Amino acid sequence: MRRHVEGILWLAALLSFMLAGITSTKTSVILLGVLGLGATVVVVPLHFFRAWSGLGSAPNKREYCLCVSFETLCVLGLALALGWALLQNDGSRTRRPQRLKPCPCPTETNQPAARRRVPSPAVKFPLS
Repeated sequence: MRRHVEGILWLAALLSFMLAGITSTKTSVILLGVLGLGATVVVVPLHFFRAWSGLGSAPNKREYCLCVSFETLCVLGLALALGWALLQNDGSRTRRPQRLKPCPCPTETNQPAARRRVPSPAVKFPLS
């Protein structure tokens, strides 16, 4: 039964973020985001607790320890990188869009309306 609870929490975490990306109402996005974040905060430590507690019963302890250590370091690195990226982009350093300078060469759009050429269609269809 315990594995089913972990699977349901993984499913809730992943599906809630996917559904939040699809919906457009602010309330449902917030609700699904909180549900996904809560499920993620519960299921990731639960996964690593179960993985590290299985070390004693593993027949190949060295390989199992290396695999779980690598997995743990990858998740910690991802969490730190995400936190760093969120802290770096606080919204205060937004760039203003630069205005483009007008093109000095004469183009069809810069010509007066009387001189502007309209391309004619290659095939003319009779009106029916």
